[in-house]
Amino acid sequence: MRGYVGYRKSVRAALAEQEEKYPLSIASSFLAEKLKWSNAKAKAFLKLYGPCEWHHTSKMFNETDYYNISDEWIEDNKEELNSFIYIPEKAKKAVLQFKCWNISQDIRYWDWKITNRFGNNCYDLNTVVKKLKEIETSLLQNKSTHKTQIRIKNEQMKVLIEIKNKVLISKKSNEENNKVQRKGAS
Repeated sequence: MRGYVGYRKSVRAALAEQEEKYPLSIASSFLAEKLKWSNAKAKAFLKLYGPCEWHHTSKMFNETDYYNISDEWIEDNKEELNSFIYIPEKAKKAVLQFKCWNISQDIRYWDWKITNRFGNNCYDLNTVVKKLKEIETSLLQNKSTHKTQIRIKNEQMKVLIEIKNKVLISKKSNEENNKVQRKGAS
């Protein structure tokens, strides 16, 4: 029971395929066909559930994960399969972020935008709302009577209100999109 079947896979990998255990790409398409799911949903479920074993494949002895999709396995996991909710990758990426390169400086000089891309200098909208509330509280507590300080405070409040409105609008639309996408996914 040692060795290879040609150059493609080990003998044990070939035996596993006879027991309806396959690599992810093949297993997901078979599972999708059996359950009448999309291939992406089947792949997400198998990744979440995890492989049952691994085997060597190719002439380079790669370790390939194998997933069980036999009828017995489907019957044993019927409850998990029925309760699985799939959220597509596009929906996950649609989460809006607040990108600001200089958030620690004076709010008047923030270089910011709202984006759906993750990366450096990106903040969750809830975190930004908390930060804006902190800034607003500190501005309201500032009781300076100096002309320049009053002008700066007014400018900061104006910018704060502008950013806060755009963030809250984006947050609300983001929540609505997530509700719609979750309904569509189930």
